[in-house]
Amino acid sequence: MRLLLLCTAAAVAQDKCADIPKQDVAPVATTDIILGKPTGFRTVHAVRWSHETARQAAARFCEKISDDKEAHERVARALQEGNPMAWRQNKLVKNEECEERVAEELKPSLDVENGVASFIASQYANGTQLAVGAQLAVAAAIRRSWVPTRRVLVFGAGRDSRMVCAAATTGQRGRAVFVEDSPEWAALVRKDLSEYLMAQDLPEDSCVVKDVTYNTHRAHWAEWLGRGPELAQRVLDQINEERQSFDVVVVDGPCGCNDLCPGRMAPLAAAAELAAPGTGVVFVDDYDRLVERVWANTMLRPTFEHEVLVQDTVLEHLKYFTHDKQMECVLPKAAAPPASVEDYKGLENHFRPGGEEARQLGFPTAEAFENATPEQAKAGLRALADMIERLDAPVDPAWRSR
Repeated sequence: MRLLLLCTAAAVAQDKCADIPKQDVAPVATTDIILGKPTGFRTVHAVRWSHETARQAAARFCEKISDDKEAHERVARALQEGNPMAWRQNKLVKNEECEERVAEELKPSLDVENGVASFIASQYANGTQLAVGAQLAVAAAIRRSWVPTRRVLVFGAGRDSRMVCAAATTGQRGRAVFVEDSPEWAALVRKDLSEYLMAQDLPEDSCVVKDVTYNTHRAHWAEWLGRGPELAQRVLDQINEERQSFDVVVVDGPCGCNDLCPGRMAPLAAAAELAAPGTGVVFVDDYDRLVERVWANTMLRPTFEHEVLVQDTVLEHLKYFTHDKQMECVLPKAAAPPASVEDYKGLENHFRPGGEEARQLGFPTAEAFENATPEQAKAGLRALADMIERLDAPVDPAWRSR
């Protein structure tokens, strides 16, 4: 039993990035890892951050592979086709060969660095929100050397909010705003950030949590298409922040995992309004999910020149939108085709008034159509019609950045 890994070294920086100063939070090594054969199987990125050894980064990567359902499906197909892969009791095997071979590609000669990146990473607490590698990718965007300010807004407050606060404030006066609709989580994170700011002798307004009420349900995501500006205004009225004033906006909340959750339609609509012109970056977590994908493509794709999928986890669900083409110099891109390839896959099965759990909400709903003008309703239907027409659209060869 063995895990068949074909490794190819990937350059961290391209020629166009040669003049970009070294970031204090950035990967020190990346490599492409092909699961199975170069054709028909998944290519993923292994990333090593400056605070970890090559072996630690490889162990983190191999653990992600062992837990990844999509990788399991690909391995199942590989077995059916007679290709040898590590397989035991319907699970990918996390084994020493995987860690050893990946570690060889992640510059084991480099020592661990104790510095800004290490300090910021130390503030991470697992619990909710983005995984540590994804958080470090966001931190790298916050601390781009060519951006004079560090202003970040995150939809969703969690155990790891302290890391974003550290990225925004360490070594330079910055500001982080967290928007949360759960009173329990808002209170927990306020206390955690207050303790951090006091320990670092920083002003109490450096990192703040703001309460918001969305009054939406994910079940009605399709009804709201064409009404994005209205949802954005609801958010902006509550948080009282200037438009186009944030260098980084992260959409990782509110709950979007079932039809009774608020869904992330309003934050995705507001994100387009909040990002600073020129250098603003909007990260969308869970881009592999239908609602996040459709709404990001509807609200953000027409607004920004570049969209890039960031490789952190095997599932590849973190994507960013920006005008800043230099962003690719500090964040490793996904090595496999992104979720945009499947933008419209299964849409015909999801265009519905919610699942069984949402039937109690009724359809259509007053919350979506009460104030809709005929033009807004038509705009939403046009967006859906366009998506359905593109169900079998070919893969865009320029998917890495557009």
